[in-house]
Order: sequence, then structure tokens, then C-alpha cells
Amino acid sequence: MAGRRTIFLDIGAHWGETLEEALFPPWRFDLIYAFEPDPEAVAVLRGKFAEALASERLIIVDAALSDREGEAMLFGANEGGGASLYAEKTDIDASRRKPVKLILARHFFAENLSADDIILAKLNCEGGEVAILNDLVDSGQIGKLARVVIDFDIRKVRGQRGQAKALMRKLHAAGFDRFLLAENVMVGADARARTRNALAAMPEARAACADLSALPSPPRRPKWTRRVKYFFRYL
Repeated sequence: MAGRRTIFLDIGAHWGETLEEALFPPWRFDLIYAFEPDPEAVAVLRGKFAEALASERLIIVDAALSDREGEAMLFGANEGGGASLYAEKTDIDASRRKPVKLILARHFFAENLSADDIILAKLNCEGGEVAILNDLVDSGQIGKLARVVIDFDIRKVRGQRGQAKALMRKLHAAGFDRFLLAENVMVGADARARTRNALAAMPEARAACADLSALPSPPRRPKWTRRVKYFFRYL
């Protein structure tokens, strides 16, 4: 892996809502990895982003990052939600299930990402964010991330809500404070606007932006009533 690259990791790509922003101007990421274990969603991604795949600027990893390797059950979502490895997550239909592949997060980082790369990430993986980040902290691979946006869907899993706060404490204890909460930065009228605002909140993303004037400056923040609500969310 020669040279310094700016890489974006879309962990939990779903139908490509984040990719629709990250793959197009003003962004010029050298490489984007999209992680998505649901074969139906992967088929959509392959059709929607065929040009980016052909240019090898986009690589789709049809598996879920995790703290273990092997296979797990992916449970289908009710209308409007995302599939999850947790049957206990709200808006999940546990009767709809399919086996999917798991990849050990530390191995993927060690084999595909360099410490010289500028690596930005978004995690929106319906509860899987805890296993992924725990594994990266435990292995030391977390240090490769320049900045990461975390959507703590684990809070929507019955009996697991406290894991979000525990993980944030673990990140800080490991000396990693380069994370942003999705509710604070994913602000905007639609998915593209929210993604652009989140990227604008990452100083390191400027290296991949061809037109800084296209970014909200400063990045938008939630309304103050929402900020108060979010403050108490993790106490």
C-alpha cells in the first residue's frame, strides 16, 4: 500500500444512503469500503454504484465486521428499519432470519489499512458497533481511525442499553476520543445533507474535499432542545 490514502469506511451501508454522498463531489476519497451483510442490500448497492465498483474506488464487503469470525443470524427489520444481529432490537421481526458472514474487525484493519492512511468511518450497524469497537480497542487497531461517527443502535436492544456508555468509557480509557455521536452531527434535511454535515464535522475529511465552500461552515448542530435530550441520553 504505497502512499498516504484518504479512506472512508461505511460500516452498515444499508441501501447506500451514505454512499450517495461520499462517492460524489465534492468528495474525492481514494477508497471507500462499504460493509453490508444483507444480500438483498448488497444487490442494491452493486446495481446503484456499478461505476464506482468498476473503477475500484468502491469495495463492497458483503459481511459484518464483528469481534469474532464465522457466521451469525441476521434478523430482518420491520418496514423502515435496518436488519440486525440482535433479535431483541426494536423494530425487528425475529421470524425473518438468514445466515450471514462475520469478519473479525482487527484482522480486516491489520490486513487492509495502513497507519499512514487517513481513515474516517461511520458506524450504523444496528447494535453491531459495540462488538466492532471493542475488538478494535482490545487489539490496538482503533488507533488507525482518524475520526469515527457512531450511531449507538445498541440502545435499541433490550437489556443492552448500558453498553453504549460503557464503550465510550472504554474508548476514553484507551486514549481514543476521536469519535462523534451520530445524533450530534447527522443533521440535515435528508441523508445526503446529514452525511455531508457529519463529514464537515471531521477536520481530517478536508483532505478529501475538492470544494470546501460546499461544506456547511460551521457544521450544523441539533436544536438546543435535542441537545439537552441527547446530553441526558448517555448519563
